Amino acid sequence: MDKVVTLFTLLTAAAGLAAGLSTTEPAVGAAAASPGPILYHIEAMYDPQGNLISSETDAVSMDSLYWKRYAHNYLMASAKTASPNPVNVLTMTFQNAQSTPCMDPTGTYVYEAVGTTLRRFSTSDGSYVDFPLSYTGGSGCATDGQYIYRPRSNLSTTIDKYTMTGTYVNSTTTNYACDAYSISCCRDTIWFTDNRYTGVNLYGYACSQFNGGNINNAATWNVGTGTNGIGNVAWDGTYYYLPWIGTSPITFKRFYADRTLYTTGTVSIDSRSVMCKTRYVPSANMLYWKVYSHDTLWMSEKSTTPNPGSCVPMTFQHIQSTPCMDPTGTYVYEAVGTTLRRFSTSDGSYVDFPLSYTGGSGCATDGQYIYRPRSNLSTTIDKYTMTGTYVNSTTTNYACDAYSISCCRDTIWFTDNRYTGVNLYGYACSQFNGGNINNVATWNVGTGTNGIGNVAWDGANYYLPWIGTSPSTFKLFYADRTLCATGTVSIDSRSVMCLPPPKHDVGCTRIVAPIGNIDSGTVVTPACSVYNYGNQTESYNVRMRIGTYNHAVAVTDHAPGTRAYVTFPSWTALVRGRNVVSCSTELAGDANPANDRKLDSCFVRPPSDVTEPGGLPAVAALDDVVPTPFHNSTVIRFALPQPATAQIAIYSAAGRLVRRLVEGMHPAGYHRVTWDGCDEAGASVARGIYYCRFRAGDFRAIKKLVKLD
Repeated sequence: MDKVVTLFTLLTAAAGLAAGLSTTEPAVGAAAASPGPILYHIEAMYDPQGNLISSETDAVSMDSLYWKRYAHNYLMASAKTASPNPVNVLTMTFQNAQSTPCMDPTGTYVYEAVGTTLRRFSTSDGSYVDFPLSYTGGSGCATDGQYIYRPRSNLSTTIDKYTMTGTYVNSTTTNYACDAYSISCCRDTIWFTDNRYTGVNLYGYACSQFNGGNINNAATWNVGTGTNGIGNVAWDGTYYYLPWIGTSPITFKRFYADRTLYTTGTVSIDSRSVMCKTRYVPSANMLYWKVYSHDTLWMSEKSTTPNPGSCVPMTFQHIQSTPCMDPTGTYVYEAVGTTLRRFSTSDGSYVDFPLSYTGGSGCATDGQYIYRPRSNLSTTIDKYTMTGTYVNSTTTNYACDAYSISCCRDTIWFTDNRYTGVNLYGYACSQFNGGNINNVATWNVGTGTNGIGNVAWDGANYYLPWIGTSPSTFKLFYADRTLCATGTVSIDSRSVMCLPPPKHDVGCTRIVAPIGNIDSGTVVTPACSVYNYGNQTESYNVRMRIGTYNHAVAVTDHAPGTRAYVTFPSWTALVRGRNVVSCSTELAGDANPANDRKLDSCFVRPPSDVTEPGGLPAVAALDDVVPTPFHNSTVIRFALPQPATAQIAIYSAAGRLVRRLVEGMHPAGYHRVTWDGCDEAGASVARGIYYCRFRAGDFRAIKKLVKLD
């Protein structure tokens, strides 16, 4: 094949050309190296309207819908349009004309259950393997990537649960009968209707409910009416897709993530199943694993004997590495050599960040920093930002076995020898500020097969696998770190990960303005910096008080682990003397009120306090910064011939914004502001060259500064 163009690339290029934009791909990680996980080799390509434009063999990722058509032995594909027109792309020898197969979330396999046979098709070439089932059943099945769910018959209330290779697990009785043609699994929920012809509701049951016994639906979804019967539903991480079945063309609906209607159209075939690869969203009910010598993120239920299965393809740098997951479940981080690789958990794409030092095979994160031993069995722990910027190095009183390093409940845990040790040593994350530190806790985890691995925490239990063999010891501990249960995990784990409990914590990190000396009559734009220390996206108010000035502004959709710069309505410096400045975040249920508020002050002085040339300046100007080089602080002077909006900001030599010093309306005259050598978070910046940029109307000026230790 001389030419390979993915559907994603095709759609992107078409959209880019239509808008007059460049379609050059960035040279970053997997996004540049490949289009992402390949579902299968397709024999067709589509334009953005879903029209067939080429019959060349092509590799398609998750930008298509996949279909099983009544009485056809092909997997079909279409673009994700309001009225899809599927075409044949891959031969699959289905067992029954009426069956309703399902696709695993990674797009690796299609599963069809007929009689007592589970047939697993490879989406790469259509080959299949048959597995025997314990019970006959209805024509449809669904999967969450861990288990196959199948009604015992059409319109049965019994749902049989099997492993991905057909081993019977249990049977659960639902309060609604399942029409087998509609059974689906989306977002860890099993959906079906009780009558595809007359029903308008799908009933939802959490996958975690299917443990035997009797269960009631946890959700009801009114999908409305359409031609003939309701079919199954697919979810890609953004939209739900639902075709009706029984005729062609037939009703096809798309729904938003909240299950409200997006569009109604038609699909050109008599569908028996619609499928798609899922942009995976990590679940609080699951454990996630890196398995020795496998390029996939695996997942399992939280049991004493987990049996992980593949979840999201990830191109790990090393077979032995011990990656970690950020508290939101958005990214997985792997540190190898001098490269920090950040994977998206939704699709496995990655970006690489350079690290200042090489190090051991493991890393840990609290969502704000990456912690990594300088080497295996090193006492030096290097601390980096989430994008690989070096922060500091701290020396611990115990050596760190890199395969065991973890972060749970704001504590870094590791053993000093995974083979012979029985203790994990705990250090508070707040201790890692350079220098020498001692452990604040010791945890005896006992013995197991081979070596101690890392530990994960979900708010109720700690999870600790041993590593080096399969199966291997797996232990659960209570919140007080006493043993809960001992079992085995079926794989050779290199890392176990999970989502911690929701943490709601925002705080004000610094008051940016007004601070320092201010000329009377100056109009200032009050500003502050706030940080989301939690693991949830938050919306809240931030309040600024300066004497009688009292204003609150709303911060919306503040992502965890990020900083936000907040500005307030203008304040005029009228009351001379010292003014107390207070800024505070107002988040209901904040877990740590101690970091909500910051206090500072500003001193308002009469213009005569500034010794400058007489009269008003003739032109705008930025004077020399004095002193420079400087140790603790330096003064920046500027002149305005008329009232103007002035901006002064400090930038690093690399062009990164370090600190905003002035931002707002100022009267005509001579002014000055002091920089204390700190960034917007209040941290002292490193020694080096910095630049002061001044803007006032059309005037621009830059001055060089040198910061010493």
